[in-house]
Amino acid sequence: MSEGVGSRVAIVGGGPVGALNTSFFALRGYNVDLYEARDDIRLAKHVRGRSINLALSHRGRQALASVGLEEKVIRHGIPMHARMIHSLSGKRKSIPYGKKGQYLLSVDRTLLNKELLTAVEELPRVKLHFNHKLQDSDMLNRTLILSRLVGTAVDSV
Repeated sequence: MSEGVGSRVAIVGGGPVGALNTSFFALRGYNVDLYEARDDIRLAKHVRGRSINLALSHRGRQALASVGLEEKVIRHGIPMHARMIHSLSGKRKSIPYGKKGQYLLSVDRTLLNKELLTAVEELPRVKLHFNHKLQDSDMLNRTLILSRLVGTAVDSV
């Protein structure tokens, strides 16, 4: 775990990928600041953004397992064994997603995101910053320019 001890990482975007990457860095010893433009979706009555389910592959499940969340997420999933192709003539053809016994798992994107955010919030080296929107970045000087929504005003961070 000494790999990133003391080093800081900023991740912009608190969706499933940003939250999962936050876990990966924090578990390797990095101090991580996660910035998300939206409100905390765990507190919102209605979540803006994508609402379509996410198709979780075997690799996705492995990623969740590596941060201890696979079982928690997959119990709410629906297996999808094949895609259905509809021809212009009206014929339907089922095409499997993989070998026999392999499937994709349809999971609620918001539920997945909430579970990931809750998990990263429990890690000691993580700070979550909601309502922070990236305005600019200077990678040479390792600087991010973010605006923070405060009521109807915008502050620079």
